[in-house]
Amino acid sequence: MIGLYAIFRLAAVRESGNEPGEGVVLQEMLMATKQSVRALSSVAGLRMATEFPFFLLRRKPD
Repeated sequence: MIGLYAIFRLAAVRESGNEPGEGVVLQEMLMATKQSVRALSSVAGLRMATEFPFFLLRRKPD
Protein backbone atom coordinates (compact mmCIF):
# COMPACT_ATOMS: atom_id res chain seq x y z
CA MET A 1 0.00 0.00 0.00
CA ILE A 2 2.85 2.35 0.83
CA GLY A 3 4.47 1.58 -2.52
CA LEU A 4 1.32 2.55 -4.42
CA TYR A 5 1.10 5.81 -2.50
CA ALA A 6 4.77 6.53 -3.24
CA ILE A 7 4.22 5.98 -6.96
CA PHE A 8 1.17 8.25 -6.83
CA ARG A 9 3.18 11.02 -5.19
CA LEU A 10 6.16 10.57 -7.52
CA ALA A 11 3.87 10.92 -10.53
CA ALA A 12 3.31 14.57 -9.54
CA VAL A 13 7.05 15.39 -9.54
CA ARG A 14 8.28 17.36 -12.56
CA GLU A 15 11.96 17.41 -13.42
CA SER A 16 13.68 20.36 -14.97
CA GLY A 17 15.23 19.93 -18.40
CA ASN A 18 14.26 17.62 -21.23
CA GLU A 19 11.58 15.13 -20.32
CA PRO A 20 11.76 11.72 -21.96
CA GLY A 21 8.89 10.71 -24.17
CA GLU A 22 6.08 8.57 -22.84
CA GLY A 23 7.23 5.65 -24.98
CA VAL A 24 10.69 5.67 -23.39
CA VAL A 25 9.24 5.69 -19.89
CA LEU A 26 6.85 2.84 -20.68
CA GLN A 27 9.63 0.82 -22.28
CA GLU A 28 11.85 1.20 -19.21
CA MET A 29 9.00 0.31 -16.88
CA LEU A 30 8.10 -2.79 -18.90
CA MET A 31 11.73 -3.91 -19.03
CA ALA A 32 12.06 -3.62 -15.23
CA THR A 33 8.77 -5.47 -14.75
CA LYS A 34 9.82 -8.27 -17.09
CA GLN A 35 13.08 -8.72 -15.20
CA SER A 36 11.22 -8.98 -11.89
CA VAL A 37 8.70 -11.46 -13.27
CA ARG A 38 11.45 -13.54 -14.84
CA ALA A 39 13.28 -13.75 -11.52
CA LEU A 40 10.14 -14.71 -9.62
CA SER A 41 8.85 -17.16 -12.19
CA SER A 42 12.14 -19.02 -12.45
CA VAL A 43 12.29 -19.58 -8.69
CA ALA A 44 8.65 -20.58 -8.50
CA GLY A 45 8.98 -22.79 -11.55
CA LEU A 46 12.03 -24.49 -10.11
CA ARG A 47 10.27 -25.11 -6.80
CA MET A 48 7.24 -26.54 -8.54
CA ALA A 49 9.37 -28.79 -10.75
CA THR A 50 11.39 -30.19 -7.84
CA GLU A 51 8.56 -30.52 -5.34
CA PHE A 52 7.54 -34.12 -4.93
CA PRO A 53 3.97 -34.97 -3.87
CA PHE A 54 4.85 -37.08 -0.80
CA PHE A 55 1.21 -37.36 0.20
CA LEU A 56 0.76 -39.81 -2.69
CA LEU A 57 3.22 -42.24 -1.08
CA ARG A 58 1.19 -42.60 2.12
CA ARG A 59 -0.92 -45.72 2.33
CA LYS A 60 -4.56 -45.24 2.94
CA PRO A 61 -6.13 -47.48 5.57
CA ASP A 62 -8.40 -50.13 4.07
